[in-house]
Amino acid sequence: MKIRMQALAAGPSGTWQPGQIVEVPEAVGLRLVAGGYAVDVSPKEPNPSPSLKGREEEGVDEPEDARAPGAPERAVIVRRGKRK
Repeated sequence: MKIRMQALAAGPSGTWQPGQIVEVPEAVGLRLVAGGYAVDVSPKEPNPSPSLKGREEEGVDEPEDARAPGAPERAVIVRRGKRK
């Protein structure tokens, strides 16, 4: 795993300066990233996004929404007690 150090780290495996990119074992890298001492800069595999053509072939025309048909929106002001 490749990480870019955000803070100085020193130990038996060496000294790493802030901004330095180092190759570390996966377990060490995950702990440093979780603690905020480093940022993961390992190359990520691209995540292929589904095309709309494939969705049209599956019979999906438009995205759904959660609105109830024919229900108008109303705002209600609740007044408690008399105003003076």
